[in-house]
Amino acid sequence: MVPSGEATVMKAIHLPTHLPSTTPLSALAPTSVPSPQASQATTDDPKVLVHVTHASLTHVDLLYARGLHQNNRSLVVPPFILGSEFAGVVLIAPAGCGLKPGDDVYGAASTGAFAEQIAIPASRLRKVPRRWSRREAAGLAATLPVAYGGLIRTALAKKGEVVLVHGASGGIGAMVCQVAKAVGCPVIATTRGAAKESWLRDVVGADLVVDTTREGWEAAVKAGTKVLRMRAGPRQPKNDAKDIFPSSGQGSGTEDEGVDVTFDNVGLVEQSIRCSRYGARVLICGFVGRGGAMEKLAMNRILLKGVQVIGYRYGEQTRRHPNEAQFIWLELERMMEHGQIEPIIHDQVFSGLESVGTALTALQDGKVLGKAVINIQAPPDHLADADCLPKL
Repeated sequence: MVPSGEATVMKAIHLPTHLPSTTPLSALAPTSVPSPQASQATTDDPKVLVHVTHASLTHVDLLYARGLHQNNRSLVVPPFILGSEFAGVVLIAPAGCGLKPGDDVYGAASTGAFAEQIAIPASRLRKVPRRWSRREAAGLAATLPVAYGGLIRTALAKKGEVVLVHGASGGIGAMVCQVAKAVGCPVIATTRGAAKESWLRDVVGADLVVDTTREGWEAAVKAGTKVLRMRAGPRQPKNDAKDIFPSSGQGSGTEDEGVDVTFDNVGLVEQSIRCSRYGARVLICGFVGRGGAMEKLAMNRILLKGVQVIGYRYGEQTRRHPNEAQFIWLELERMMEHGQIEPIIHDQVFSGLESVGTALTALQDGKVLGKAVINIQAPPDHLADADCLPKL
């Protein structure tokens, strides 16, 4: 179902095989492949055909390209089109799906975003907020719900609790910081190198920034929590047994040292436990800083601190509990409407599918702040709406 008069082929970053480790990411180049098709409205979740105007990068894209992700064993095997986050304009929308041609949308898929068109189930698309551009929305769908689902729904962060965010200058980390601030949690952000510290304070809104390349950084985190906890005031009760005991005024005098919740997308579980107060929660969401070498941890560290170490996979969680995604997005859209969540886009401009390799190299080298977005193409002329706000 290709619109009348439009080509049946498109350009995309198509991988017939995984990229060898000896081949640079810059070798990725667009090729011609068949255009996808929308599906009939008779299916349970009909596919919508979207003209992709922007695509955003994730660390999963780096792993998929090399065949290093666990999903590459069975779920994502060549040939496939790389890319998971995008925004664009609806070309074909089956009746009853809630969308129509010309709607500005953003979404996420396992693959297929680094292309001129994508066909995707309507349930995975959301309309771009009126005050946002497609470029700003392109980096949300695979990032923002992970931040909220992990921090709030799973780690149960509450107002007044101090949250430690590792990899805070990345796409997920920056969103976790915003979600934490939106619910009233003081935020300590970690990064590697002093160059990102002012950006994390001024742009992301972190209350304290700690450079993990400096000796003694864990002690700096613990010392900072005492000050932030005093500023934040009383914590919101969690309605569990621990809250019947006083948190200060008795014991060793160190009860106010240490974070309450850690969001770890990097692979710093052992260090996170050292930074934690007794009974804290450490949420594991990824290992982007491990280079494929998984962390090994002495279990007595968990016992001594009484911490909860929690694993979180948004995709698996929402597959097992389909209503979870709807709830998360309702809360996120409320935050977005109130200006509590804002897009954080890397300032370097990447234009065209030809720039995918360059952009992925920058992400791999740690040179991206926030979300890197690629300008794929302009919206189709026949769907342009002069009454809409600019979307490019």
